[in-house]
Amino acid sequence: MIKRTRKVHPGFKEWEQVYKKSGNSKYEIPFLFQKWQYFYEKDGKKMDCVQFASHMYQGLDFEIYGVIEDVERFDSLEDAEKRIEEVLGDKIK
Repeated sequence: MIKRTRKVHPGFKEWEQVYKKSGNSKYEIPFLFQKWQYFYEKDGKKMDCVQFASHMYQGLDFEIYGVIEDVERFDSLEDAEKRIEEVLGDKIK
């Protein structure tokens, strides 16, 4: 089985601090990352998945990288995870 964990993306944490210091609404300051970054691991092979703000890549909000040659983008976490399962050769638990 592929092990999945998630953490708050460091870019999101930084953005939260900026908006808190500015006194503005979260939506008045453009941001790049959504809150969660996902980590996948099987047999020492690792992949990551991040979600970008919807204005970044024409609706392809989820980006995966790791043991693949280049980044790949998807319109949903489900589609990104299907590709991760293909690459790592197992199901995500």
